[in-house]
Amino acid sequence: MALDLEVVRFNFEKELIRARERASLFKWGWKDDLDALTVRVEYTALDNERYILVGTFDDYKEKPPFLEFEEPGTGVRGTARAYPKGNDSFFHETGPTICAPFSRKAYLAVHASNWQFDNWMTSTESNVRWSQYSTMAAMLELIYSRLTTRELYVGRMG
Repeated sequence: MALDLEVVRFNFEKELIRARERASLFKWGWKDDLDALTVRVEYTALDNERYILVGTFDDYKEKPPFLEFEEPGTGVRGTARAYPKGNDSFFHETGPTICAPFSRKAYLAVHASNWQFDNWMTSTESNVRWSQYSTMAAMLELIYSRLTTRELYVGRMG
């Protein structure tokens, strides 16, 4: 069941304030579109690689956002070349996807059989309290931390 568009827009707009603050603090490239319910974030990783994340927040917060990396220069989304690679399964090669309950694509690409949308904000999957990452700013900051932590980031996936 889809949420009323005004409720979705309210949730999205409310969370944009903090997300924009984080973007400014960390010097991310930033664009948002209230009508389309999207954000576009340009991150710079430890090795100066540029990663572009596009988030679509339709049905937010009933469902997590659809988060997808885009290849710089080509605009092609969802390829291994668009995704970072880490030392664990957070940036998962299946899909590829961000493997976290706050990523709608993870349910479609990796965990379709055992993860449920209805508890994405309270999940304790992999012994992580995912509620601490249930806002737009927290999600985006966690992704950024994975790109800027030497022990977690190993370069581009493809």
